[in-house]
Amino acid sequence: MSRCAQLALAALLLALPLTTAALLLALPLTAAGQLREDPGDPHGDHGMPMPGDPAVADPHAGHAPPPPRGARHAPAPHTDHDAVDALAGDGAAAGDAGAHADHDAGAGAHADHDAGAGAHTGHDAGGAHHGHRGMVLDADGMVMNHNPDELPRDCPRVAGDVELRVRAGRSFAAGHGLAWGYDVSEWQVPPCSRVRVTLENEDAVRHQWMVHGLPRYLYPKGMFTIEVNGPGTRSASFIVPSGDATYLVHCDVPHHMEKGMKGQLVVGAGGETLPSVPRVSAALVPDRYPSDGAATPWWPAALAAGLGVALSLGLLRA
Repeated sequence: MSRCAQLALAALLLALPLTTAALLLALPLTAAGQLREDPGDPHGDHGMPMPGDPAVADPHAGHAPPPPRGARHAPAPHTDHDAVDALAGDGAAAGDAGAHADHDAGAGAHADHDAGAGAHTGHDAGGAHHGHRGMVLDADGMVMNHNPDELPRDCPRVAGDVELRVRAGRSFAAGHGLAWGYDVSEWQVPPCSRVRVTLENEDAVRHQWMVHGLPRYLYPKGMFTIEVNGPGTRSASFIVPSGDATYLVHCDVPHHMEKGMKGQLVVGAGGETLPSVPRVSAALVPDRYPSDGAATPWWPAALAAGLGVALSLGLLRA
């Protein structure tokens, strides 16, 4: 072999391990950077049925956009929420399990919109109901199943009034992997109380405060929902039953619950604590992330570089 060929081969053998060493050092840093940019779902149980725990089933796909002007009483293609409604153990909800269609099949679809619905800040469902009892839908958000008056069958009277002010936004994300959150993840109210909820959205995207498992004879599909599209507030009321129960609360916008917007409403003594509620309960399947600033192993790169240098020097001496 000529001297030039030996030098070329030595250079190649030296370049290969050095390149390998650089890749070994760079890959962990790249992976850690991707995790920090898109940390994934810290509650991997959301959205996937887990054995023996219906609480993690998340079939929601978000709400469809409002129908075009002039299309009166057009049904909105909401997806099935029955798997999540079973969480509170409501007997009336269980009787309707398996029913499909939009959230309000019994009460009718969303009505046409009122262009003069008012300013974005300070909406109250006690105003115009846009054609259906308890339903408000406009460009700034919606309320579903507003009910300040009609009592659940097991409540002889309203036990009292409770005011809840819920703040929602990125600033309330509770930790690794969370993108959004509520300022509080658990709310406690007495049985048969009338709960007036004011949702304050601090983000430029829409957020919801949705309760599942309420009596279906009073709340179609067992739900009460407030949605605010972008910065602003909206208020509405509902009356809780007399039984001790824990109800799922979440944001139904796709991926928002998985990214931190999950809570629980505890009525009376409550029921079983729900899993994966930020600041309240641990995740069923927690994600694991590399520690920030963790040392990258150096010995694989050093070993590869040393072997390359040794082979190159051996060829040059041959």
